[in-house]
Amino acid sequence: MSEFALSFARGEERRGGMVVLRPDRALALIDEAEAAGVVVLGVDGFRLYPEGAIQPQMEIDVDTEGEPDSWAAARSAVRNWASRPDQAFEITLRS
Repeated sequence: MSEFALSFARGEERRGGMVVLRPDRALALIDEAEAAGVVVLGVDGFRLYPEGAIQPQMEIDVDTEGEPDSWAAARSAVRNWASRPDQAFEITLRS
């Protein structure tokens, strides 16, 4: 995880050694990354269970590296999948 993402992730939920963000926080990270000029490389989706389990969602594996506007592509991916109450995302940023 990049230093930028680590500073944003303080206090965020950790599951399985990963920082997973609810949709509103994922969008906030993307906004902050854009403001700082940090490119978004990808978005991965996860389903969170109340007892602490986490399930990767293979259908939410979006590669935004090489996109002319990686931030818009990442925002679109998060918004497309954000309706589930148990939805969370891992946002990968360029170091």
